[in-house]
Amino acid sequence: MAYKFNLSEGEEYLLKAASIGAAILGVVAVYSFYKNNLWKPNIIVKKVDFPNSYAELEINRRPFILRGDSSYLISYDWGVRFGYSPKPDGRRISDRIEILKRGLVKDVLRVEGQVSFTGFDEKTFWNDAFEGGKGGLVAVPRNFTGSEASIVNDVWGVKEGDGFSIFNNK
Repeated sequence: MAYKFNLSEGEEYLLKAASIGAAILGVVAVYSFYKNNLWKPNIIVKKVDFPNSYAELEINRRPFILRGDSSYLISYDWGVRFGYSPKPDGRRISDRIEILKRGLVKDVLRVEGQVSFTGFDEKTFWNDAFEGGKGGLVAVPRNFTGSEASIVNDVWGVKEGDGFSIFNNK
């Protein structure tokens, strides 16, 4: 047996308003997800002066001036700032423009003609470090050159005896 519901005019109006509100909330949630997780800003470097920490950028077809040691919010979770490298004398110099997502560096922009700040390609860092030669980094293998007696007496500080007899039969 089927039940027949009798809805008043006010209840029908509330149900329609709730369904429209839920649909609008769904569209807003999808748009917010797209902007925060899938969308990426379009950044073009027009002019840059690294020693003075000054750059003229075009972000999403709008002019933007980047200055100093601050992070600037572009839109949504994205930001931009100058990246700094320390020098042996303790000074920091700006040498790159960093694109941030949620406060963390997502991309690094460099202007053509500038030397990269690390001297090697970050994509091949591990190959350079452990296979050697590509970026000037060479892993040096170390071999054991000591004797077991020197390990027992010098390193561990344990004297020969019954308590440490694993080396007696060697």
